[in-house]
Amino acid sequence: MFELQERAREEISQAKARMVYAVITALYLAIVFGMVRVETDIHVIELQVLIGIVFIYSIALILFVRKRMTFSPLRQVVTIVIDIGTITLMMDALSAWGAAFYPLYLWVISGNGLRFGIVYLWFAMALGFIGFTLLIIFNSYWQANLPTGIGLVLGVLILPTFFAVLIRRLHQLNARLQQLVLAKDYQASHDDLTGLCNRSCFKRRLNEEIARAQRNGQRFSVLYLDLDGFKDVNDRLGHEAGDRLLKSVAQRLLAEIRSVDLAVRLGGDEFVVLTMSGDATGPSRTLMPRIKQAISAPYEEPDVTMSVGVSIGEAIYPDDGTDAESLMRQADARMYQQKGRKPTR
Repeated sequence: MFELQERAREEISQAKARMVYAVITALYLAIVFGMVRVETDIHVIELQVLIGIVFIYSIALILFVRKRMTFSPLRQVVTIVIDIGTITLMMDALSAWGAAFYPLYLWVISGNGLRFGIVYLWFAMALGFIGFTLLIIFNSYWQANLPTGIGLVLGVLILPTFFAVLIRRLHQLNARLQQLVLAKDYQASHDDLTGLCNRSCFKRRLNEEIARAQRNGQRFSVLYLDLDGFKDVNDRLGHEAGDRLLKSVAQRLLAEIRSVDLAVRLGGDEFVVLTMSGDATGPSRTLMPRIKQAISAPYEEPDVTMSVGVSIGEAIYPDDGTDAESLMRQADARMYQQKGRKPTR
C-alpha cells in the first residue's frame, strides 16, 4: 500500500513537470513560428492545441490521482504513449527545429525508469526507438540528415540502457543500506547474548502498550523474573557456562509465551515478560507456573548438569500502576517478596 501511494506521488510530480514542459513548448512554438519560416503542413494553432490537450491531461491526472492516491500500471503506460507520441509529432512537424525536442525522449525514458522501475524504462525506450525510427523513415529532414538521425536513434537505446544499469546499481545499494539500517536497529534493540528484546526496547514497547491499553480500556501484565542460584553456577562453572545457561533460559522462556507476548533480558540474570492481552489475569496466572517449571528443570550438557530456580513478580495494568515506572517498581517488589527478602535497589 505504501509503495502504491509513493508511486502515486511520483505520478503527480511527473505530471507537474509535464505541465512546465508544455508551457515552455508553447512559448517555443510561438517564437519559432513568429520569427522563423518553418516548412510544415501543420499550422501552429494545431500544435498549440496538441500542447493544450497534454496540459489539460496533466491537470486531470493530478486531480484524479490526488483523490485516489493509487498507482495504475495501465494509466502509466497510456501516459508514456502520450508523452512519446507528442514528442514524435512535434519533431515531425517542426523538422530541423524539432530536434530541440530530442532530449525529451531521454527525459521521458529515464524519468519513468527512476520513478516507476526498469520495466517502464524499457517500455518507454522501445516506444522512443520506434518513434524516432519512423521519423527517419518518413520525415524528409531526417532522411536528408540520415547519419545524424541514426546517431540520435542509437542514443535512444544506449543512454537509457546506461541509465537502467545505473538505476539497478542504485537499487542494489539502497537495498544493502536498508539491510544495514535494519541490522543496526536490531542490534540496538536486542540483547547480544540471548537475542531477546533489551532494556531500551522494553521501555519503548512498555510505553506503547500502556498507550494502547489506555485507548482501548484493556489490561496487561508485566512479569519480572530473577534467576535463583545463577551466581553459584557462574562462580562454580565459569562465565561461559553461565552464558550458555542464560541462552537456554531465553529459549525456554520463548517456548512458553505466546507470539503476541514479549520476552526481555534486562541484563545479568533478570528477565521480563510483557503479556499483551485484553484480560491480563488469565494468561499471566497460567503462564507463571509454566515459566517456573520450564526454567527450574535441569539443564543437561555433556559434561555437566546445571540447575537454577526463578522468582517472578507480577504487576497488572492499571491495577498496580498506570505508568512504566510504577508497574516495574511493583513487579520488582513482588519478585523480591518471593525471594524472601526486601529489595536492595
